[in-house]
Amino acid sequence: GMVLSSCACYSPWHACDGSRATGNTCTAFNRHGGRGVYAQATCLFVRGVSKWQTVVDHSYTDNVAVAECPAEWTLTGCGCHSFWIDCRGVTVAGNKCTAHHAGGSNNRVRAEAVCGLLPSQSAASGSFW
Repeated sequence: GMVLSSCACYSPWHACDGSRATGNTCTAFNRHGGRGVYAQATCLFVRGVSKWQTVVDHSYTDNVAVAECPAEWTLTGCGCHSFWIDCRGVTVAGNKCTAHHAGGSNNRVRAEAVCGLLPSQSAASGSFW
């Protein structure tokens, strides 16, 4: 069926504190005193998907947080959240989602990986989508 595969925050006024994916809900966070944000959800329809999960990693001392999908799972979305507009962005490598701190007064940043257990090629009759 249809599932949330990634979640992001957008603000033409640079007001994003980040975003969080919870189940099929994407939430964007407006910074204190910000002029507004938009939640941007990407959804997928995949036949035979049995499980989805969100893996979270918090960093309170380093400038990065890394959330990794378990073996056999596929990374479909990667997000960053910080309550102090300190997300510089995210990078993806394999099944790892890395959230980068922007260098503000604190080092708190949260990485969020959305992971799906996709059907095998044979179980999907040659088609994932």
